[in-house]
Amino acid sequence: MRNALDDIRYSYTIGFSPTGDARPGFHKVRVQVSRPGVKLRHPEGYNLDELAESGAQNHENTTAQALTSPLDFTAIPITVKADRAGDTLTMQMSLDVGSLDLVSENDRWTGKLEMAARFATADGKQAGFIISQIAEYNMLPQTYNAAVRDGLNLQITLQIPRNATVLRQLVRNVKSGKVGTLSIPLATESAK
Repeated sequence: MRNALDDIRYSYTIGFSPTGDARPGFHKVRVQVSRPGVKLRHPEGYNLDELAESGAQNHENTTAQALTSPLDFTAIPITVKADRAGDTLTMQMSLDVGSLDLVSENDRWTGKLEMAARFATADGKQAGFIISQIAEYNMLPQTYNAAVRDGLNLQITLQIPRNATVLRQLVRNVKSGKVGTLSIPLATESAK
């Protein structure tokens, strides 16, 4: 037992991402150290097919967890001004562009975001369906710079299901998995 505890006393985690042109299948991993007497324990390699499947599953799990968590996720800050008219909710949403991890390539700023909305009742049960859509961005530098200065502004209109008391709005970077959520209490019509 003592040897096992000593083994984990000194450890490192090394992360990497396969290149975009990496082929499916098994890929060997080789790790070396220059210090004599050090024994390395690491996987022989990885299967790219399995990584892609587990990555997609992890993103789905993260989205589901973020939509039902009692706490908001803050990696992507979301600001919302919401107006309710009957069963219609109109939101003016602003996103902090610097937190979206958009990528600069070929004189454009690109990225893919998932936007999801989950209505819930007072006891936390889902009301209606989760509304999800993917938004792809391909911004010129001047558009990106304006969004950095003023925020990435979006208008979203949703139908409020019966008995819903709160809306959880989610924004997720599809590539990085970075998530932001905002819980929005729904004022009743009589409270207006």
